[in-house]
Amino acid sequence: MADDAHLPADKRGDAFTALARFEPNPTEAIVYLESAVSDKDASVDERGRAARNLAQLDRSHWASCVATLKRMLIHSMVTLEEQVGLVKRLGELNALRQGEIDKLNLAVVHHPSAPTTIRRNALERVADRTRDALFEELVTDRTTPPAVRLTRHTSPSLTDVMVKESREVLTAVESTPTERVAAAVALAGASPQVGREAVDALTELASKRATRFRAWRALATCGTPHRREVVASALGVVGDEAEPLRARVRAVGLIKDLLQVPPAEVLDFLRRIASDERTPSWRRIDALFRLRNVQGLDGIRAVRDDERTSSTIRWLAARMLVDYRPEDRAKGAAWLRAIAADTAQRPALRCAAAADLARFGAPGRAHSAEIAHGMAVDDALPSTCRVRAAGILSQAAPSRRPEALAILRELCATENPLHRLLAVEAVAAIAPLEATNPLRAMTRDRGLPPVARLRSAEALVANHREQREPAVIAVREVAFDERLPQHVRVRAARNLARWSEVFRDDARRLLCTLLER
Repeated sequence: MADDAHLPADKRGDAFTALARFEPNPTEAIVYLESAVSDKDASVDERGRAARNLAQLDRSHWASCVATLKRMLIHSMVTLEEQVGLVKRLGELNALRQGEIDKLNLAVVHHPSAPTTIRRNALERVADRTRDALFEELVTDRTTPPAVRLTRHTSPSLTDVMVKESREVLTAVESTPTERVAAAVALAGASPQVGREAVDALTELASKRATRFRAWRALATCGTPHRREVVASALGVVGDEAEPLRARVRAVGLIKDLLQVPPAEVLDFLRRIASDERTPSWRRIDALFRLRNVQGLDGIRAVRDDERTSSTIRWLAARMLVDYRPEDRAKGAAWLRAIAADTAQRPALRCAAAADLARFGAPGRAHSAEIAHGMAVDDALPSTCRVRAAGILSQAAPSRRPEALAILRELCATENPLHRLLAVEAVAAIAPLEATNPLRAMTRDRGLPPVARLRSAEALVANHREQREPAVIAVREVAFDERLPQHVRVRAARNLARWSEVFRDDARRLLCTLLER
């Protein structure tokens, strides 16, 4: 265990802690956990988990663990999501009173750049009486996708609000088919009294090719009879040779998720894909992975180790094997490092390999950070890849976030507006308030191409809840510009209907006109 350096740190720490409970002198576990807590390039979650485990194993380390977590909590480069995690760990260590926990979490909830998922996570640990009112605010915030804001809540006082908002999404013209599925799922979970209504909505959505798989997956949770019908329907897709291969594979995935033992026809279909040389290589390796419980992983290992196979396919194989044998992790890390460092490979593949390399323990993180830094400062690479590399650097080595942020600030001057927007959004992931002014400036810039301006408005709303006004102005101008393509105007009109109560009716009338063409 101790020699398996490529095992992810959180799994190593938990394993060490579990083993140490049966040893009279858990010195090795304590030494490892101490190093994990002090590792400034480990993720905040890993360090917090290690601190909790260390204090549980040896109470004499409690004070130092708490001091470390509190220093991390006030660090300027710690994200809002990480702050919520740190407050949780400090609470588990009994280092904070409930009133302190409430204040720290409410500060995140009220932060203008906190996404709904993070605000909800923070609110779940708040004992203040304002909690239900804040939860209602999250549920009714139409700038947030329905799948996020209509997540099931434990408070009975939110039932009526959930039902009302779900029905609104189901009937609103601006809702996409995917959003209607999410609303029907939320309706089904809100109250047993509206269960039949939710099933009817999902059944209608299942009849449409664009939403059938999402609707089937949701229907399968509505009782055994519906589950059986969904399995039968999905098996019909698998056996229908007139269906596209993509749809048949998706049906296989649904069946495997619903049944512990897939039917023989599903396994036969996967074997045909895996052995058919006319099938794209990535499809074949995906089929091999889906068959892992039947015929093992040796086929994927052979693909990973075959030098005649393309680098992309070997990368996919290495990713699939990350959670299995120690030798798989070691070989996978070596191969991903080779891809990421090879300047002859496509930059996008190098970035993907570098990002995956960070999953292979401390050595993988170190190599990922070094390679990502080299790519981020390489002027010969496309700006999009440099932005991606800087983001990988900030994730693989949190102590180097100021360095990554400096690189991204330079890339914010990129001439291409869409590439510039990517850089600003990457800055927002580290320092959200710093990105507000650039995003607002791009949103207001009528000289930008309409698509760039539209995407800037979407990024601005996602980044800062109090900046809807310039975003609404921008999407309204795009939506009502008859010179623009229909799909651009539809996207802008949908945003306008969601973001603005004042212009909602106008946006809906425009959408009806555009969608009838």
